[in-house]
Order: sequence, then C-alpha cells, then structure tokens
Amino acid sequence: MPVADLVKCPDTDLYWSTMREHPTLGSEEIEQLANVGVMFRSLAATHWEAQSLECPWLDWPMSNLRHFDTRLADSIQALRLS
Repeated sequence: MPVADLVKCPDTDLYWSTMREHPTLGSEEIEQLANVGVMFRSLAATHWEAQSLECPWLDWPMSNLRHFDTRLADSIQALRLS
C-alpha cells in the first residue's frame, strides 16, 4: 500500500483520487492516515530538534519546537485523540 509518501501530499482528496481503486481505503481513511503521518513526523522532528538544545543559541530550535508542537496538536485534534 503506497502511503509512505502521504504525509508529503497536502491534498488528500487528490491522493485518494489516485488510490480509489484500492477497495479498502476511502477518503476518510486517507485523511486519517495523513494525520497519523503528521503526528509521527512531528514527534520525530521534535526529537531531532531537541538535539540542538545543547547549543547556546536556542532561539531557532525553540521556534522549531513551537511549530512542531502546533502541528502535533492539530493532528491529534484531527484524529479526535484529545
């Protein structure tokens, strides 16, 4: 199932239109998979960025962490996990 690239596709309707011959996935499932991808990508990005917190210049990593936090919260809300 080619969903590894789904998190990179901002248009889940377009993605679904190319995947619609797959009988078990509807547009709602594609949207959920995209949100799960965003959630895990945000968690991974937070881990990567946390490695930068050892440097004396924290403005950039902290700005990135706030961005990842927002994306993570949005994906959790979209998945109705909160």
